[in-house]
Amino acid sequence: MATLKKRHDYDYLHTELPILLDETSEGVHRIEGIVATLRNYAHDDAQQGQPVCLKELVETSLRLVHHELKYVVRQVNREYVDIPEVWCRPAQISQVLVNLLVNAAQAMPEGGDISIRLNQLGERYVELSVCDQGQGIADELMPRLFESFVTSKPAGKGTGLGLPICHDIMISHGGEIRAENRPGGGACFTLILPIHQS
Repeated sequence: MATLKKRHDYDYLHTELPILLDETSEGVHRIEGIVATLRNYAHDDAQQGQPVCLKELVETSLRLVHHELKYVVRQVNREYVDIPEVWCRPAQISQVLVNLLVNAAQAMPEGGDISIRLNQLGERYVELSVCDQGQGIADELMPRLFESFVTSKPAGKGTGLGLPICHDIMISHGGEIRAENRPGGGACFTLILPIHQS
Protein backbone atom coordinates (compact mmCIF):
# COMPACT_ATOMS: atom_id res chain seq x y z
CA MET A 1 0.00 0.00 0.00
CA ALA A 2 2.81 2.38 0.89
CA THR A 3 4.48 1.72 -2.49
CA LEU A 4 1.22 2.35 -4.36
CA LYS A 5 0.59 5.56 -2.42
CA LYS A 6 4.07 6.80 -3.23
CA ARG A 7 3.86 5.80 -6.90
CA HIS A 8 0.52 7.66 -7.37
CA ASP A 9 1.43 10.63 -5.16
CA TYR A 10 -1.45 9.86 -2.82
CA ASP A 11 -0.78 12.68 -0.33
CA TYR A 12 -0.90 15.29 -3.11
CA LEU A 13 -4.06 13.81 -4.65
CA HIS A 14 -5.74 13.49 -1.26
CA THR A 15 -5.12 17.21 -0.61
CA GLU A 16 -5.75 18.64 -4.07
CA LEU A 17 -8.59 16.48 -5.40
CA PRO A 18 -11.34 17.91 -3.13
CA ILE A 19 -10.25 21.44 -4.04
CA LEU A 20 -10.29 20.58 -7.73
CA LEU A 21 -13.75 18.99 -7.46
CA ASP A 22 -15.11 22.04 -5.61
CA GLU A 23 -13.74 24.38 -8.28
CA THR A 24 -15.15 22.14 -11.03
CA SER A 25 -18.57 22.13 -9.36
CA GLU A 26 -18.51 25.92 -9.05
CA GLY A 27 -17.52 26.21 -12.73
CA VAL A 28 -20.39 23.93 -13.79
CA HIS A 29 -22.89 26.06 -11.83
CA ARG A 30 -21.54 29.22 -13.47
CA ILE A 31 -21.85 27.62 -16.91
CA GLU A 32 -25.44 26.64 -16.10
CA GLY A 33 -26.15 30.27 -15.21
CA ILE A 34 -24.57 31.56 -18.41
CA VAL A 35 -26.50 29.07 -20.56
CA ALA A 36 -29.76 30.02 -18.83
CA THR A 37 -28.97 33.69 -19.43
CA LEU A 38 -28.23 33.10 -23.10
CA ARG A 39 -31.48 31.16 -23.48
CA ASN A 40 -33.40 34.08 -22.02
CA TYR A 41 -31.97 36.64 -24.42
CA ALA A 42 -30.84 34.79 -27.53
CA HIS A 43 -33.93 32.85 -28.54
CA ASP A 44 -35.44 32.63 -32.02
CA ASP A 45 -37.51 35.81 -31.73
CA ALA A 46 -34.45 37.94 -30.85
CA GLN A 47 -35.24 40.21 -33.81
CA GLN A 48 -38.67 41.03 -32.37
CA GLY A 49 -39.14 43.76 -29.83
CA GLN A 50 -40.55 43.16 -26.41
CA PRO A 51 -40.87 45.08 -23.13
CA VAL A 52 -37.63 44.70 -21.17
CA CYS A 53 -36.45 45.69 -17.70
CA LEU A 54 -33.13 47.40 -18.46
CA LYS A 55 -31.85 46.87 -14.92
CA GLU A 56 -32.22 43.09 -15.35
CA LEU A 57 -30.62 43.27 -18.80
CA VAL A 58 -27.61 45.10 -17.36
CA GLU A 59 -27.22 42.49 -14.63
CA THR A 60 -27.48 39.70 -17.21
CA SER A 61 -24.80 41.35 -19.33
CA LEU A 62 -22.54 41.70 -16.27
CA ARG A 63 -22.87 37.97 -15.62
CA LEU A 64 -21.98 37.20 -19.24
CA VAL A 65 -18.72 39.18 -19.04
CA HIS A 66 -17.76 38.26 -15.47
CA HIS A 67 -14.68 36.36 -16.73
CA GLU A 68 -13.47 39.51 -18.54
CA LEU A 69 -14.00 41.79 -15.55
CA LYS A 70 -12.93 39.76 -12.54
CA TYR A 71 -9.16 40.33 -12.81
CA VAL A 72 -9.14 44.08 -13.56
CA VAL A 73 -12.38 45.60 -12.27
CA ARG A 74 -12.23 46.32 -8.56
CA GLN A 75 -15.94 46.99 -8.31
CA VAL A 76 -19.00 47.84 -10.38
CA ASN A 77 -20.82 50.90 -9.07
CA ARG A 78 -24.52 50.81 -9.87
CA GLU A 79 -26.72 53.90 -9.89
CA TYR A 80 -30.19 52.78 -10.92
CA VAL A 81 -33.44 54.68 -10.70
CA ASP A 82 -36.82 53.06 -11.27
CA ILE A 83 -37.79 53.37 -14.90
CA PRO A 84 -40.53 51.76 -16.98
CA GLU A 85 -39.83 48.74 -19.15
CA VAL A 86 -38.30 49.66 -22.49
CA TRP A 87 -39.51 48.20 -25.79
CA CYS A 88 -36.41 46.77 -27.48
CA ARG A 89 -34.74 43.68 -28.91
CA PRO A 90 -33.03 42.39 -25.75
CA ALA A 91 -30.39 40.23 -27.46
CA GLN A 92 -29.16 43.25 -29.41
CA ILE A 93 -29.13 45.65 -26.45
CA SER A 94 -27.34 42.98 -24.42
CA GLN A 95 -24.76 42.76 -27.23
CA VAL A 96 -24.18 46.52 -26.95
CA LEU A 97 -23.80 46.32 -23.17
CA VAL A 98 -21.41 43.36 -23.35
CA ASN A 99 -19.26 45.24 -25.85
CA LEU A 100 -19.14 48.38 -23.70
CA LEU A 101 -18.35 46.44 -20.52
CA VAL A 102 -15.54 44.45 -22.16
CA ASN A 103 -14.10 47.66 -23.68
CA ALA A 104 -14.23 49.32 -20.25
CA ALA A 105 -12.33 46.43 -18.64
CA GLN A 106 -9.73 46.40 -21.42
CA ALA A 107 -9.23 50.15 -21.01
CA MET A 108 -8.06 49.57 -17.41
CA PRO A 109 -5.21 47.01 -17.54
CA GLU A 110 -3.97 48.30 -14.16
CA GLY A 111 -7.43 47.96 -12.63
CA GLY A 112 -10.23 50.35 -11.77
CA ASP A 113 -13.96 50.70 -11.26
CA ILE A 114 -16.83 50.62 -13.72
CA SER A 115 -19.84 52.84 -13.06
CA ILE A 116 -23.25 52.09 -14.56
CA ARG A 117 -26.02 54.70 -14.38
CA LEU A 118 -29.64 54.28 -15.41
CA ASN A 119 -31.95 57.32 -15.63
CA GLN A 120 -35.19 58.38 -17.26
CA LEU A 121 -35.11 61.42 -19.56
CA GLY A 122 -38.55 62.98 -19.54
CA GLU A 123 -41.47 60.79 -20.58
CA ARG A 124 -40.03 59.36 -23.79
CA TYR A 125 -36.42 58.26 -23.24
CA VAL A 126 -34.07 56.45 -20.87
CA GLU A 127 -30.34 56.94 -20.49
CA LEU A 128 -27.85 54.20 -19.66
CA SER A 129 -24.17 55.06 -19.09
CA VAL A 130 -21.11 52.80 -18.76
CA CYS A 131 -18.03 54.63 -17.47
CA ASP A 132 -14.50 53.43 -16.75
CA GLN A 133 -11.35 54.76 -15.08
CA GLY A 134 -8.99 54.09 -17.98
CA GLN A 135 -6.92 56.48 -20.09
CA GLY A 136 -9.91 57.85 -21.97
CA ILE A 137 -10.35 58.24 -25.72
CA ALA A 138 -7.64 59.96 -27.75
CA ASP A 139 -8.78 63.30 -29.18
CA GLU A 140 -7.93 62.24 -32.73
CA LEU A 141 -10.10 59.11 -32.43
CA MET A 142 -13.17 60.76 -30.94
CA PRO A 143 -14.72 62.09 -34.21
CA ARG A 144 -14.28 58.69 -35.92
CA LEU A 145 -15.04 56.43 -32.96
CA PHE A 146 -18.09 54.79 -34.54
CA GLU A 147 -16.54 54.25 -37.97
CA SER A 148 -15.65 50.71 -39.01
CA PHE A 149 -12.07 49.52 -38.39
CA VAL A 150 -11.18 52.48 -36.17
CA THR A 151 -9.61 51.19 -32.95
CA SER A 152 -7.21 52.34 -30.25
CA LYS A 153 -6.13 48.77 -29.50
CA PRO A 154 -2.80 47.33 -30.69
CA ALA A 155 -2.70 45.42 -33.98
CA GLY A 156 -4.32 42.01 -33.59
CA LYS A 157 -6.16 43.01 -30.40
CA GLY A 158 -9.22 44.72 -31.84
CA THR A 159 -11.14 44.70 -35.11
CA GLY A 160 -12.63 48.17 -34.84
CA LEU A 161 -16.10 46.72 -35.46
CA GLY A 162 -17.57 46.57 -31.95
CA LEU A 163 -18.54 50.24 -31.58
CA PRO A 164 -19.87 50.60 -35.16
CA ILE A 165 -22.13 47.58 -34.53
CA CYS A 166 -23.28 49.15 -31.24
CA HIS A 167 -23.99 52.39 -33.13
CA ASP A 168 -26.04 50.57 -35.79
CA ILE A 169 -28.04 48.69 -33.14
CA MET A 170 -28.85 51.90 -31.29
CA ILE A 171 -29.91 53.67 -34.50
CA SER A 172 -32.15 50.71 -35.42
CA HIS A 173 -33.86 51.17 -32.04
CA GLY A 174 -34.48 54.87 -32.68
CA GLY A 175 -31.82 55.74 -30.12
CA GLU A 176 -28.22 56.87 -30.06
CA ILE A 177 -24.84 56.22 -28.46
CA ARG A 178 -22.52 58.97 -27.26
CA ALA A 179 -18.93 58.92 -26.00
CA GLU A 180 -17.01 61.41 -23.92
CA ASN A 181 -13.97 61.58 -21.70
CA ARG A 182 -14.55 62.03 -17.99
CA PRO A 183 -12.94 65.05 -16.30
CA GLY A 184 -11.26 62.84 -13.70
CA GLY A 185 -10.00 60.34 -16.30
CA GLY A 186 -11.60 57.50 -18.19
CA ALA A 187 -14.31 57.27 -20.81
CA CYS A 188 -18.08 57.27 -20.57
CA PHE A 189 -20.44 55.76 -23.14
CA THR A 190 -24.09 56.76 -22.93
CA LEU A 191 -27.00 54.96 -24.58
CA ILE A 192 -30.23 56.87 -25.23
CA LEU A 193 -33.25 54.61 -25.86
CA PRO A 194 -36.88 55.50 -26.52
CA ILE A 195 -39.22 53.86 -24.02
CA HIS A 196 -41.78 53.09 -26.73
CA GLN A 197 -40.94 52.30 -30.33
CA SER A 198 -42.87 54.30 -32.92
